[in-house]
Amino acid sequence: MTLCLVTDGFSPHEMPLAHQLAEQLGAANFHYIAAGTTGENRKALGWSVDSFPWCVTVDPSQQSAEEASEKIKNADVALFGNRDNPLIPWRVKRNKLTFYGSERWFKPPIGLLRIAHFRHLRRILEYWRYSRNTSFYYLAQGVYAAKDMGCIACFPTRIRLFGYLVEPSLPVPSPKHREGAMNVLWAGRMVSEKRVDTLIKAVGILLNEGRDIRLKLVGHGPEEQRLKKLAETINNRQLAICNRKWKSAQTERTSGAACSSEGHGTKVELGTNAPPHSRTLELPITFSPPVPIAEVRGLMRESDVYVLPSNGYEGWGVVVNEAMLEGCCVVASREAGSAATLIRSSENGLLFPSGDVNALAQALRQVEADEALRLRLATAGQAKMLDEWTPAVAAARLISFSQDLLAGRASQQWESGPLSVV
Repeated sequence: MTLCLVTDGFSPHEMPLAHQLAEQLGAANFHYIAAGTTGENRKALGWSVDSFPWCVTVDPSQQSAEEASEKIKNADVALFGNRDNPLIPWRVKRNKLTFYGSERWFKPPIGLLRIAHFRHLRRILEYWRYSRNTSFYYLAQGVYAAKDMGCIACFPTRIRLFGYLVEPSLPVPSPKHREGAMNVLWAGRMVSEKRVDTLIKAVGILLNEGRDIRLKLVGHGPEEQRLKKLAETINNRQLAICNRKWKSAQTERTSGAACSSEGHGTKVELGTNAPPHSRTLELPITFSPPVPIAEVRGLMRESDVYVLPSNGYEGWGVVVNEAMLEGCCVVASREAGSAATLIRSSENGLLFPSGDVNALAQALRQVEADEALRLRLATAGQAKMLDEWTPAVAAARLISFSQDLLAGRASQQWESGPLSVV
């Protein structure tokens, strides 16, 4: 069996699956075909293509485009990640097994109103026609994507659950016991739909309660300065509290240890009048520039909790996969695609409504106060990822499923994980 994975441009989120498909099918029977090249800024973060015999980077202006087109046409199975590829209707018309995978079509806040636009309506009608062909299957990147496609298609039994996949670290790290402050991590692009302000405000609530918590934010983006001002207000309030405690201690002529703090973060000077051993205080909320993907995984391994506060515009959110695999307890908004698909609240993580500061604060309060709960959620989350959501499992299921369909026999049914019926 030959299989082509076709995408608009190279993405590191697709490469783990591509590696496994190449390994399980054999390099001669698999091709990963990506249009265009990868920008230097993304290469710096680890988004680069090494020399793989099964990877074809296509420049439409060159001969490689024609070569890639022939590979796609001749493949027994083609999986498309770009919905406007002209070879989708070409293959469907000829009853060649074709998969299309995507994030949700009707992301908020516009949602189903997209249908009112002629271009979107035309595409929806096109996919409705594809749905009438039994050689066409939709791989929904999350439960919300499945619901969106279910609104326009007439093939619910041919909508299968899928998602982005990441390789586990080797050796697989065990969830670790917390030492000192609870370290919370967020990493990504600082844009409004990520709702990072919700996380900062929630941490501020816990700090006001006197809870020992540290938040590290990694990334850049248009929201960065606004978020830094918000964090600065909270940090300054904590400094003021510490200074008041120190002054009170000075008045009582006691040891000035009230302002000392442990953890890993940025420290600031409190002044020469403070006791020598407590003249620096770690800021509870710190910012760091973007780092390569491998380093983000390392930061997750060192953290106790990872938070994804994004709204419903977050079609997937692969950081949830990564954090769960690294043994982090994940607290995420129920509107994000990966969170709604991978997490069962209070079983292998915690979910909260996007934008609800108090609900997020309560979730963080739970895992800060109950170390056994945090470890249980982290362990269960990691187990789910290793059992069902690895690239090896997804590739094996896709190959088995495709072989059954090509042979005209009943395909295996999975109750959860990749290729399960939603």
